[in-house]
Amino acid sequence: MAYALDIREIPDFAPKKIVNIGQIVNVVLPLMMLGGVAIFFLMFLMAGFRWITSGGNPEEMKKIQSQMSAAIVGIIIVVASYVLVKLIGTMLNISIL
Repeated sequence: MAYALDIREIPDFAPKKIVNIGQIVNVVLPLMMLGGVAIFFLMFLMAGFRWITSGGNPEEMKKIQSQMSAAIVGIIIVVASYVLVKLIGTMLNISIL
């Protein structure tokens, strides 16, 4: 036998508190930005480790520099998206982030 769960009876059920798309954005967007920053640091640390262990090999150095450049471009995109979201929120007079 199957029973339905009435979420109105659960006092601390977080999904029932989300009533519009703005609240979803306020939860998901900071998590995605945090993930982007974490990926940046991991890429940069891996590139730094590869730089230390490359032994001055010119071909390896080019790969490392391109990896560092990709990490920097990625963090610039994350920061620019944060600024854009804040700007749109200010223009539309809504609270995002």
